[in-house]
Amino acid sequence: MLGKIFFIGQSILSGVGALRSKGTIVDVGTTSFYVPSKAVGKLQTGCNDLDGLLTDENFIAATIINTSKELFNRTDLLQYPESGLALNDGPYLICRSTLAIHTPYRLYSDTQGAFVAGVVPTSNDAFMVMPVSIDSASSMSIGVPSRLYFTPTAELPLAGVRVGVKDIFNLKGVKTGAGSRAYYDLYDKVNTTASAVQRLVDAGAIVVGKMKTTQFAAPELARVAIDYQAPFNARGDGYQDPGSSSSGSGAGIGSYDWLDLALGSDTGGSVRVPAQNHGVFGNRPSHGHIALDGAVPLAPQYDTAGLLCRDPLLWRSAAEVLYSGLTKEYTVYPRHIQTFGLEPADSPDLNPAQKIMADWVAKVAEFLSAETTVLNYTERWAASCPTNSTDELEQYMGYSWAITSAREQTKLVHSSFFADYAAKYDGRVPFLNPSTRESWNWSDTIQLSESGSPTYRDSLAPFSGILSGLQNGLFISPFTEIPDFVVPIGEVYYNSTITMRQEVLPITFDILAARGCDMMLMDLINDLAKAGLLPKIHTGNSIQGGKTYI
Repeated sequence: MLGKIFFIGQSILSGVGALRSKGTIVDVGTTSFYVPSKAVGKLQTGCNDLDGLLTDENFIAATIINTSKELFNRTDLLQYPESGLALNDGPYLICRSTLAIHTPYRLYSDTQGAFVAGVVPTSNDAFMVMPVSIDSASSMSIGVPSRLYFTPTAELPLAGVRVGVKDIFNLKGVKTGAGSRAYYDLYDKVNTTASAVQRLVDAGAIVVGKMKTTQFAAPELARVAIDYQAPFNARGDGYQDPGSSSSGSGAGIGSYDWLDLALGSDTGGSVRVPAQNHGVFGNRPSHGHIALDGAVPLAPQYDTAGLLCRDPLLWRSAAEVLYSGLTKEYTVYPRHIQTFGLEPADSPDLNPAQKIMADWVAKVAEFLSAETTVLNYTERWAASCPTNSTDELEQYMGYSWAITSAREQTKLVHSSFFADYAAKYDGRVPFLNPSTRESWNWSDTIQLSESGSPTYRDSLAPFSGILSGLQNGLFISPFTEIPDFVVPIGEVYYNSTITMRQEVLPITFDILAARGCDMMLMDLINDLAKAGLLPKIHTGNSIQGGKTYI
């Protein structure tokens, strides 16, 4: 419903030039805004209420609200339906010379390096890279519209939700870089938006930027991120590893109040590890419940799209939009909990983190009236393994994940990328980050009978892009196609060698269930939050909120 309009007397803008074809930047006091060139409406000329309010500046700050106070009649306001935006309640900027009404985007500096670029919508469901920037030390500028414009409805449950998108997903009108400078340079802007992103947009979400990824979504530590600097993790002393490969998604959700949701991908832990490192909610869904067209693949057999979020209720709403074919038909929550990699609660030498985890499991078991047992997959494997196998499960799985991901990405990305690059640059080969280079080179020489621990190590860090076994349970869900959800449960102190102070790091749990039970897990997690068994998650150096150290 169209509201009324009143002027904010203290908000006269300064230092503004005429609107360019892509918009301009204006300052309201100490706050900067991006103003698109396309207006959403116009103030009718001949309205005497403007007398004495216009100055020599180019814009006037105004807010449309539902109030009995009227500075203008409704006939004084024209709306442009072709703009695609409703002239709803919220802040606007009125051009002095044309009386055109524009929707401003507040600009924030990406101080944690979580984004590749800010984006704003244009015409025909397309986007463009944010064309303006504010003063900052090597940081992107991200523009966000006011939340006041949007009201969630049954048709638009994500109305106004600000979402960042991992830079392996296509956005119409914007380049996809996949963490590679050469890949970004080589290919043009894309003509379609990835299905996963479009589902969120169709539900009302506002895409505000593309977020950093490790190169081609490879396993990668911060120290071997060469083409683009890895994002910074706000938790603790501010210099903990952000995790891979949805590192930008995790860093943004852990750092910025103005970002609500992030879309990542998970092939072998790429949503879950950043969620763990940043102490936020994150999920690898049951495999096969979201189309991944318009996304740079790693291994389709394992690839999924996942969400990172601070609010479990929003997390559930977004999951309901994003995924299809998930059952909601269950009558009771599980009555049997199996733990993996958790020390028994009665162990005499539990460290503080282990004690918090053991206590939490006991509380969840009480909440569910559930029995708790230990999952011993070694014993289960011994009782059910193939009759001709003498290997333990870790040895038997060997390089299964690494072989599949390396060979699939070589086939689906590497071959065409190298051929296109060679055609443009006289047969030259593009640069690859160490983890990607090691994996792709290895895929050409591997023997399918190999097993055991990785032997290749990059000289820059004690880490290999070739992963084996079950990775402490991280590969259980990719191999079995079941959902794996990360939930933060608390924090533990540690002595930082950076700040020389005690800092805190998040403690998280992974909760797994049978394939297709994603919405049951979402409901359970929200009920645990309502019961006070999960903390409210904030941004900053602690999940309870705090400063971000730079």
